[in-house]
Amino acid sequence: MSQEAKISSIATLKHLRACLTRFSEAAAGALDETGSDIQRTVHWLRESQYGYWKNQAQKCQEQFSQAKIALMRKEIFDRQIAGNPSSCVDERKALKRAERRVNEARHKLRQVKIWVRQIEREMSDYKGAVQGLVNDVEVRIPNARARLDRMVDSLEAYVALAPPEAPIAPEEAAAFEDVQHEPVTGEPARPLKEWIDALRKTSPPAEVRQDTPAESEPPDWIAELTCSDSLRDAVREIAAEEFAPEPTDKLMMARVEDSPDAVYLERTAGADGDSGWYVGPGAEADGYVAIRIDDLVRACPAAADILGLPEGYAVLLCGREGREILLDPDNQVLWDSLKSEPPTADEEVRR
Repeated sequence: MSQEAKISSIATLKHLRACLTRFSEAAAGALDETGSDIQRTVHWLRESQYGYWKNQAQKCQEQFSQAKIALMRKEIFDRQIAGNPSSCVDERKALKRAERRVNEARHKLRQVKIWVRQIEREMSDYKGAVQGLVNDVEVRIPNARARLDRMVDSLEAYVALAPPEAPIAPEEAAAFEDVQHEPVTGEPARPLKEWIDALRKTSPPAEVRQDTPAESEPPDWIAELTCSDSLRDAVREIAAEEFAPEPTDKLMMARVEDSPDAVYLERTAGADGDSGWYVGPGAEADGYVAIRIDDLVRACPAAADILGLPEGYAVLLCGREGREILLDPDNQVLWDSLKSEPPTADEEVRR
């Protein structure tokens, strides 16, 4: 029976596989670390503590027997020499100390035995509780990764079947050939694909990001930035909490005097303390400043959902036309407010 799948981006499948790999490695590491801690504790109780207190109980018992014999000898010696019994104060004190030590050693030995039985029960319960996760890490996730690999290979082979001279579907042509109104005053109109390619080059390079401290305040025009509910829904299908930047991370912004007609948001690779996000106009920037993520969100709450997108994704907001576009790392249009559905040329695959 044939099945149909709607694939909006091969890169998304690759990203899913990478996420599964990271989760599998993290879960396997946690399971190994926890198992090692349990084994070390069991070994410490069984070998170290049990052997130590068993040996101490034997030694204390011998010392108690010796103290008891010493007291008896002292009593007999004093009776025979002095003719009357002696109080034997020192010997009696030594006997009491030896008795306390032997009782303490026996108590510790009993406690160790109880702890060994308890941790063995806990270990058995733990193994039963994590068996499902162990099966996921060892069997299900590797199988899922292999299936994703096969899907990616099949989709890439399918896409490669189309000859270069093959006509482009009308929907796909519209996605990249719609001529935009000039994004910034004085900027000539251009096809969308050309515009996106140019915008990808406006993000500040790594050395600029590194040398720009987050000391600026958000510009006034950023508060006017809005996102439709439909765009938020499209973003939430991709964004995840694990991709969300820290509130104290920095974000690069183009230095813009007036409110731009179009706003471009792109996330690239960022170092520690750098979210990787860039916000600029739909044109080249005259310079850059850096602000903190929490300052941006306070000034523009609408941007909070977008900031959860992973590396490589971008959003283009054309304020003059009210058009909103969501792009994946391969510049594929995942959502376009001018279309009821995303481009379908390479999205619907029968398998």
